Amino acid sequence: MYDDLRERLPAELRDQPDDEIPQLWAAWSEARSGYDAAHLIRTFQLAPTLAHRLIDLAHERQS
Repeated sequence: MYDDLRERLPAELRDQPDDEIPQLWAAWSEARSGYDAAHLIRTFQLAPTLAHRLIDLAHERQS
């Protein structure tokens, strides 16, 4: 259903349920834009481990 968004996510995050893909993609987009984990947790109610992983992946991609 959300294959186009799923393909834009880092490979390790693509196996999430369909209903979580739009929110996860939005959080991933904001992580790449420089937002921090606290923002992702507050805005998207992400688990802290997932929010921090998104930030780490965004930093890896920028390097």
